[in-house]
Amino acid sequence: MSGEGARKPTTMYGMLRMAFIGIAVGVGIYYVLLFLFGVAFLDPEYYGSYMYAWRVNYADKPMTHGRYKLINELDYPSTEERQKFYELAQGRVETIDGVSKEVGDAYLIRFNRPEHYLRGFDHQSSLNFNEYGSFLKLREKFICESENLKVDESLTNEQLKDMMKSKKTVGGEMFFSGYKGKSIDYMMNTLPESKTDPWYEVGCALINAVSGILSLDADKRVKYMFDGAKVGEGLRADIKAGLSALKEPRSKETGEILSDEQIYKVIDEFFVHNGRVCASPYETYAYSRMYYMFNFLTAGLEFSVPNFKGSDKESNEFREARMEYVANIFARIMSSVYPNGHNKDVSEIGFIEKLRNKFSPMMNVDAKKEVAEDDLELVRTSFEEAAKKHVLTVQ
Repeated sequence: MSGEGARKPTTMYGMLRMAFIGIAVGVGIYYVLLFLFGVAFLDPEYYGSYMYAWRVNYADKPMTHGRYKLINELDYPSTEERQKFYELAQGRVETIDGVSKEVGDAYLIRFNRPEHYLRGFDHQSSLNFNEYGSFLKLREKFICESENLKVDESLTNEQLKDMMKSKKTVGGEMFFSGYKGKSIDYMMNTLPESKTDPWYEVGCALINAVSGILSLDADKRVKYMFDGAKVGEGLRADIKAGLSALKEPRSKETGEILSDEQIYKVIDEFFVHNGRVCASPYETYAYSRMYYMFNFLTAGLEFSVPNFKGSDKESNEFREARMEYVANIFARIMSSVYPNGHNKDVSEIGFIEKLRNKFSPMMNVDAKKEVAEDDLELVRTSFEEAAKKHVLTVQ
């Protein structure tokens, strides 16, 4: 009896040891499969589904709901990059020879509307680009015209900051409004056709790209498709034209001008990384610039979807719902670049592919978030018509 009693602790220890080893092996296998099927060997056939679900379920929310918060300049080291951002975002005070004066336009606190702060407010300056100031100026123009507002030049930057602290938003609303029935052509005509403002050319590039992606002409559409490694020549050319207008074809590391081949590589990587749900902050920020431009251009389109929240089209609730819906439309368009679009048919796939999908990024989107086909058709015809009138001049 005493011998049996002595063996029991050893047996219990052995059982616990085997259980621990089993759990460790199971966890190891899980993470190996997760790496293989969820990172290393993602199938390009599913890129559109991955990207669409990621955008609609997670990534678009910060883009449609981001709001600026005041930054205390003294909390961070003063750099040229930060000073430039402060001037554009909230203004700053500059003291020369004992005389203080306000510097900057304070675009982000004058009208507190959505902006994408994917690195947080305190590090947003790291995403500065050449024409960010002109983008914010375009944003302000859109807000004023669509909401029948005017820039109150009598308000100082400090007064605007005080208003933000007390949560008194200029204009009253917190989401972008619409133009109520205005065409894309009308929207484009609000932009200056001049070399000093590149956003007209960017608008032309976006119109061309959306028109090509949604085209019913198979020969044209194939030039806007992703083949698993690179995108077609039509989409490449449109994106390159937009980058050229913004003076952005430069290396982020060295500042050197990129060759055409280097630019095309950057464009292809943008679609690979978005399809694999591993876009860099710069790529994600570029996506949100395109979305905002798309939102501005489509502000006058009357979408048919019946389930917008709020019955009053002037209400903030309605504006919020519309912004989210337009983001879903844009995600649907961008995912259409990939093979099988936003929703690959998985009804007849084999065991290995089913196993792969268990460990790959999410592909499911709530049916309530899907966009109406009639609205996609409205976008297609509207952009096709606009493409005839607004032709790219930058190559």
